[in-house]
Amino acid sequence: MTHFDRTMWTLFTQDKIDKKTYDEMMQHLECCTQCLETYMSTVEDTCRASAEILISPEFTDTVMSKVETRAVKSYPVNKPVKVSKPPNVFVYYAAAACITLILSFSGAFQFLLDDVPKTSGKADKPRSGVEKIFLNGWSDRLTNITKNLINKIN
Repeated sequence: MTHFDRTMWTLFTQDKIDKKTYDEMMQHLECCTQCLETYMSTVEDTCRASAEILISPEFTDTVMSKVETRAVKSYPVNKPVKVSKPPNVFVYYAAAACITLILSFSGAFQFLLDDVPKTSGKADKPRSGVEKIFLNGWSDRLTNITKNLINKIN
C-alpha cells in the first residue's frame, strides 16, 4: 500500500487534483489510519489559516473592550421568592371542633333534641322473646357457655 504525502493531502483538501486521483485518495482514506491522520491535520491547518485571514487583528481588543464595559454595569439583585407552605389541616380541624363545642354549650343544637321522640313510652310495651334475651343477661349466658366449653376441653 502506498501512502500519500502531506502535499498531496493539502491539494486534496483544496480540490486541486483530478477526479481519478481524488477517488484513489478517498478509497485510501477508508483503509489507512496514518493517511487519515495526515489528512485531518491538513484540514485543521487549512481551517486555521482561513480563520486567521477572516479575523481582523483588532478583533480581540474590540471584544475585550465590550466585555469590560458590560462587566462594569451592575444589575439589581432579585429578592428571594418566598415559597408559601400549604395550610396545616390540623388547624382547620381544631377550629371546627372548637366552634362545635361552643355552639353545643350555648344551646344552638337544642332544636335537634326537641324533635327526637321520647323513649319513656317504649318501656311499658311488652317485648318479644329475642328482645328479652338481649335485654336480660345475654352477656352472662355467653360467659357461662364459654366457661363450660373451656372446662370440657381441659
